[in-house]
Amino acid sequence: MVFPLLLIFLWMRGGKLIFEAKTMALGLVGGLLPLSLYAYLPLRWAQGPAFNYVGQYFDVALDTPTGLLWMISGRMFSHRMFDLPLSLMLQNFGLQVQLITFSLLGLGLVLIVLSVLNTSHRLLLLFVGGALSMLIFFSGYNVIDASTMLLPSFVWLMPLYAKGLQAVSDLMQETLGPGDRPQAAIHACAAGLIAVLLVVNWPLVDRSRDINTYAYAHTVTSQVEANALIIAQWETAAPLNYLLIVEGRRPDITILDRGGHALGIYDQHRRLYGVDSDAELAEIARNRLLSLIEAEVKLRPVFITDNDWLLDHLVYERQEHVYRVVDVNRDRISEAER
Repeated sequence: MVFPLLLIFLWMRGGKLIFEAKTMALGLVGGLLPLSLYAYLPLRWAQGPAFNYVGQYFDVALDTPTGLLWMISGRMFSHRMFDLPLSLMLQNFGLQVQLITFSLLGLGLVLIVLSVLNTSHRLLLLFVGGALSMLIFFSGYNVIDASTMLLPSFVWLMPLYAKGLQAVSDLMQETLGPGDRPQAAIHACAAGLIAVLLVVNWPLVDRSRDINTYAYAHTVTSQVEANALIIAQWETAAPLNYLLIVEGRRPDITILDRGGHALGIYDQHRRLYGVDSDAELAEIARNRLLSLIEAEVKLRPVFITDNDWLLDHLVYERQEHVYRVVDVNRDRISEAER
């Protein structure tokens, strides 16, 4: 998303100089060095890590060129990109602009406007364009946690915030006049802004005493029987995997992430069979999961962590925090789902 902006910026700064052999060679090396970080993926894959989301749910190998390209291009989520209608994209974009506006105690958008009005530097194109590209992309990204992915846009906006603060400082300097007192007042305002931000935001982000997730995972792993299969959504599967892999608790338990299981099926049917209908893919994933549960319940204890549509197709016993599956109720599965 940012690469075209970088090329335009380089052209504006260097013109024809960027096409000289030495410049292009240095640019190529500088561009490839950060990409070498992706070598971590095949190297770590070869070690057989304890937590391997791709290896567990996708028929893709990250130690192959095609598998590596699949991973770094976000192919597993490609069907979610620009998957919202224009009306919802505009609504999401407006919500993101509100977030920017209310950042820094409501001064975010004001500072950006001040920075744009008070400079003609070419870097503005890069910073504004970088932030906009992120905002536009995630406005149309059809996932439930798209708003948490806005951090890159705020990184692009930081220089604009700084430039806006500089404009405010210059305005105060002109109003108060020269001397040490105006400078001290400006510095006091800047320090005060930081102090207020800390006081306001710290209680909102401090989770040092929040052990609810850990306690939940501990309760679930303590409750289920030996060699159990726990089928969970990604937000409940993650803390369970933490206890099993990091703390080594209950190594006899197997965790199945329903989101990963469904994504793997979606990706496989898109790549191999050309299925592209969300409704059809959801039906295939649902039937595959029910068939898996039907087979597993005959072999070992099976538990479900989340109260949702899946329970409508199961015979189960309610327990604290989990549901113990007795059988799959095929009578509740429609003819279309079969």
